[in-house]
Amino acid sequence: MIDLTPLWQAEDAHWHWRNLAAMCLAAAAFFVFSAGTRATPPADSATDAGARPSVVWHRPECICRSNDGGFFVAGTMQREGRYPYWVWRLSGDGQIVWQREFEAENQDAPAAVIPTPDGGVLVTGTMFVYAPPDIGYRTWVKKLSGDGTTVYTKTLPGYRSAQTIVATATNRYILAGMRPNRVIGTGGYDGWVVEIDDDASVLWERTFEGGADEGICAVMPTSDGGIICVAASGHYNKFGQGPSEVWVFKCDSTGRLLAEARIPGARLMKAAQSIAGDGEQFAVVYSKTELPPICEAGVTGDLSFAAGVSAFDGQLRSVWRRDVGPYCSLYTPLLLTNEDRGYTVIGVTTEGLRIDKLTREGQVAAASTIENTALQLDNVIAVARYTDGFAGVGDVMDFQTDREGLVLFRVEETGPKLLWSKEY
Repeated sequence: MIDLTPLWQAEDAHWHWRNLAAMCLAAAAFFVFSAGTRATPPADSATDAGARPSVVWHRPECICRSNDGGFFVAGTMQREGRYPYWVWRLSGDGQIVWQREFEAENQDAPAAVIPTPDGGVLVTGTMFVYAPPDIGYRTWVKKLSGDGTTVYTKTLPGYRSAQTIVATATNRYILAGMRPNRVIGTGGYDGWVVEIDDDASVLWERTFEGGADEGICAVMPTSDGGIICVAASGHYNKFGQGPSEVWVFKCDSTGRLLAEARIPGARLMKAAQSIAGDGEQFAVVYSKTELPPICEAGVTGDLSFAAGVSAFDGQLRSVWRRDVGPYCSLYTPLLLTNEDRGYTVIGVTTEGLRIDKLTREGQVAAASTIENTALQLDNVIAVARYTDGFAGVGDVMDFQTDREGLVLFRVEETGPKLLWSKEY
């Protein structure tokens, strides 16, 4: 495997490389091996909101709504040659309530966040282990209380890489991602699902092999206690290029496979919010354009990416398909349900943040753009649903200084109307 980590960690690395490295991890559904230290739980350190010297970039990774109407955001950063990860709690109008920063001794990076019933937040992510014969990525789970105090940090057994997390109706949690299916370091990955309780104890886990390299990017609970998983499946090169399809499958409450469907020619690129719906019907959004050519300077070629949405019934039978886009971001667009039981597709175009509302039957009900003069984004990374709209997190790059900024925003879907945005 080629080590892509230095491409996005070097201070003088071109932003395209950093963006592409993150994309390849999700799109290719494989681990990237690089030098590190023996895995230990990440060290904790709280930092005041104003104490952020020499920050070169904040890279957001995930967002969720908090129980009080605000939200949690987690990501990574670079400061003074270090790459800590962080968790923020914010109010509903984007004011920072608290910030917590954690040393990334093993290239730790958060992948997903979810609120807990007691007002806190559960964060899951990965860390790299390089202590032969122990080589690979491990999944950790961190619980923070409502005031940001660390309740626990636990490492799950085995070599696994979590990409997403959802809550079950019984206050347990489903994590999903990928795990190696051969000897560590030789390539080859399968989809992976694990259920944990509130103390991060493993209740059960399953591996799903679909005939290629698989990585689960998104999960949706079903009304009967099962889950629907959306996985990237393909034969990829080191840059995430190659034949690809999206593998959608349904499992019962113990992970037993019940039904499956394939979307040929589709791919997922950092697509933790690629599924939305209910027990009767759900939809999946995906990219249709392969990653562009690569040269020493970064990404070349046309940065125009087509996408599509496919709807299925509860038995995974195809209901309809529709093209959306094109978009100028490498990231797969995001998908939410809306008040009409239809779907809202969110992505970045050259004009700004594009919001397409689809009916339950797949017809375009409304298409609008929040222009980049009002909201400047290079990528929209994740969104959290509110009754009247959504909060989102994205990034913006400064080509001259190679600084990467974090952008938080809130959109009222009727209109739509940008309620506020803040850059950090």
